[in-house]
Amino acid sequence: MANNRLTSNQDAPANISIRDHRAILARMNKHDREVLTLQNLLVIASASLPWIIEVQELRGSGYTYGEIAQRLGVTRDIVAAVLRSQEAAQ
Repeated sequence: MANNRLTSNQDAPANISIRDHRAILARMNKHDREVLTLQNLLVIASASLPWIIEVQELRGSGYTYGEIAQRLGVTRDIVAAVLRSQEAAQ
């Protein structure tokens, strides 16, 4: 048993094939694109809400994405989506 430990890769997360690994990565990439799309739709649909306006004002005042996210209780990705949509609208 101890000999098997020495020859196995302790850092390997699972015993999966390269094909399965690539399939998992493709799924994760698709998921990331879907989440990004949903974030953008959220921002577009709620463009006139006070928190969207506050994100823009805080960024204009020099707050970082992290500070804005913490202050409003959203993620940095949402803050980035708000600011991207603002830039696209201009």
